[in-house]
This record gives sequence, C-alpha cells and structure tokens, in this order.
Amino acid sequence: MTDRIAIDWTCRQPTPYNDVLFSAIAADAGFDLTVHFMEPVLSSHPWITPLGGGFPQRTYRKRFGLDVEVLARIRQPNRFLVAGGWHDATNQLAVLARILGRHPFALWTDAPQMGHRGWAKQALRNSFLSIAFSGASSVMGTGRLALERLATMGCPANKLVNLPYFIDLQQFQPRSHPLPSAPLTFVSSGRLLNRLKGHDLAIRAIARASRTHPEVSMRYRIAGTGPDQQSLLDLARSLGVALELCGWVEPADLAAFYQSGQVLLHPSHHDPYATAVLEAMACGLVVIGSSETGAVVDRIEHGRSGLVHPPGLVEALAEQIEFLCADPGSVVRIATEARKVAERWPVSIGVQTVRDVASAALRAA
Repeated sequence: MTDRIAIDWTCRQPTPYNDVLFSAIAADAGFDLTVHFMEPVLSSHPWITPLGGGFPQRTYRKRFGLDVEVLARIRQPNRFLVAGGWHDATNQLAVLARILGRHPFALWTDAPQMGHRGWAKQALRNSFLSIAFSGASSVMGTGRLALERLATMGCPANKLVNLPYFIDLQQFQPRSHPLPSAPLTFVSSGRLLNRLKGHDLAIRAIARASRTHPEVSMRYRIAGTGPDQQSLLDLARSLGVALELCGWVEPADLAAFYQSGQVLLHPSHHDPYATAVLEAMACGLVVIGSSETGAVVDRIEHGRSGLVHPPGLVEALAEQIEFLCADPGSVVRIATEARKVAERWPVSIGVQTVRDVASAALRAA
C-alpha cells in the first residue's frame, strides 16, 4: 500500500452537507480523493452557491446508462472505492466488480427507508444487498438511525461504521449578543413539504402553546421553498400564528438565519439525517425534533441538549413548546449544552474514520 490512500467516492450530487467532509479529506496529505457525482444538481434544492469546489470531483458521463470512468478506476486494486448508495446502476456494477476482483470497497448511506416494495423489487434488492454487505470491508451509515436500519436489513454488526454528516463549526456559531426575550422566535429550515417536514404540525403546536401561554409572544420563521407554501400561510392565518416564510436561503446565510431564533423546530415525519439540526445546535439553539430524524437520535439527550418527540404528534410538540414557555431559563441551559455537543463533533472525526476504514481494508487486501 502506498503512503497516500487513493479513494474514488461516488455520491449522488454536490451538496453543502457533503462538501465539509470531502474538502477536509482532500486537504489531508494522506489522501488522493476523487468524488464522482451521479448528477450535477439536485432539482429540489436550487443552490446558487457553487458546490463541490474544495476537492477533486467530476460528474458522471454515461454511456448506455453507465459511467465508464468509474468502472475503469475500480479495476485498479490499489484504489479504494466508497460507493454512495446502491440505487445507481454504475454503483451496483462497481460493487459487484470489486467483489469479483476481491478488491476492497465500502458502502456509504444515510438511513434507508423501510417502506413497502413490490415482491419482485424487494427480492432483487435483498439479493443484491446480501451480496454487497458480505463483500464490503465496511458499511458506513450516517448515524445511529442508519446503523440500526442497516442491521435490520441484514448487514453484519462487525462491518457497521458510524460516519455521520459534519458541519463547519467556525461558520455555525452562537450569536454574539442575546436576542430580546420577546417574541419567542421559532425557526425551521427545510423544504415546504408537509408530508415529509411537518411544518404544518409546528404551526398547530405553536397555536396550541399560544393559547396555553397567552403571555408569551411567539413567531415562526421558515427557510425553504416547496409546494406547500400557500397552505402553510393559510393555516397560520386561520390559527393566528405569526408566520414568516423567508424563501430559499443560501448556505453562507444560514448561520444568520438560525441566529434570528431561539428554538429550531424539526418535526419531520422521516428525515435520514438533517444537518439543520447540527447547524442549529452549533448556533446555540434549542432543537425540538422528531425521533424519526437521524441527527436528533444521534445528538440530542432529551431534556439536556434538546427535546425529542414522536413524529406526527402535535400534542407532544406543543407540550415541549409549553415547557420552554413555562421555564424560560431552560432555553439558555439547553442551548448552551447543544453547542457543547456540537463541538464534540469536528470534521476531523470523519477524516480519521475514513482513514481507519480505508487503511484497514487495503492492508487486508
């Protein structure tokens, strides 16, 4: 094995969530990293900020549905493949080729959805994953929720490795001056898509808490775009909730957005990870999040570094808002602990995890 670890990493598309880790790996003299993006953009996230600029990267150029360059690189035994997911045909073929060639590779995924599929699709998926899990040197999941689901899907426990998302702790910091005590400002960051993000649940919970604590002035700010914009405005108006839809917010402006509030509401029905939770904790906000959110499960100790509620339950979310209203000192206490938790997860942990996984696999090959 050479001194530098050569890694080909396939990933769906550039995002700010992955840029932090990829840039840190590329900046480490011990790595020779190339990231291969399957798509140039994610249509649901209209970033204007250029992404993927801090590390060597390229976008698939497919012939007959396959990217030839990735398939050519995987034939080199001294390179380590990290296959991001298993839904892309190039990824699937690359994994099978590495197994047949007895060359090392790792899988990398966020928390898989466990929804129902037709029997034929499910059988094919199960067969492929059984082979992939068996042949992989490691299966890296983004946090505890992902690892639990991968284990349920049959991945051997000794191959599971925690590789969560990472954020820039210098960019996301607590505000320099405390906000005025009124109004109590709640924020959310995510697509305006209620069936996934549950912003409508947050509005209903704020309305209920306002009735319980009429002495507390409240407002709700949401960063994001999506098809449910008008329905959220209509719902807030009907319930008397002060709602401000802030539209799309670019990555460089997110810290200032979080710093405009004291509490992040993240009542998602399902969220594989949610870097918004990490960003808000780093900015010194109290996070109230659902137990179906990967970062909530990973980072929040209920009542200490945040508040956790079952997904879809307006009453539970409202009770947690009411708790903060009844005990204003808890906002400062929990927010301070949230920042401490964030500081325990610098991106250097991710770089070391990738080094350990790749080094062990290449030594064993």
